Amino acid sequence: MSLDLTVDADIPDGVDLLGKDLDELQSNVKVGRRSVSGTLHYVTGYTGFSSKTEEQSGHYVAIHADSDDATTITAKMYPSGMEVELDSDRTIIIRVTNINNQRVTFTASKEGSAPVSKTFSFTGLNLEKQS
Repeated sequence: MSLDLTVDADIPDGVDLLGKDLDELQSNVKVGRRSVSGTLHYVTGYTGFSSKTEEQSGHYVAIHADSDDATTITAKMYPSGMEVELDSDRTIIIRVTNINNQRVTFTASKEGSAPVSKTFSFTGLNLEKQS
């Protein structure tokens, strides 16, 4: 039996976006077959995202991944190589600094099944200028 994996920008109601509202972060964000598109707003003072001052301002995208069958879903960011396991709300917030160089791979896993992965670039995103 193969695992399913759905990736979208449809953030479920009530998901904690680390102290920000979805419309503060992004507008019209869509996840296509291989890329994420839409507009990311410039955010300042995002202390819920990071305790590091240099990571508290910039552009952030919220993405939701889900699977009816998987026991775990991970997100691996490139080029950093940082990998995180998504918690129960299956939503991740990623700081986007270079739309031409960054991408994310989601992997759904379950013991006894082959993992399923999907990779998305950020080349379709528009980063609003700092006001």
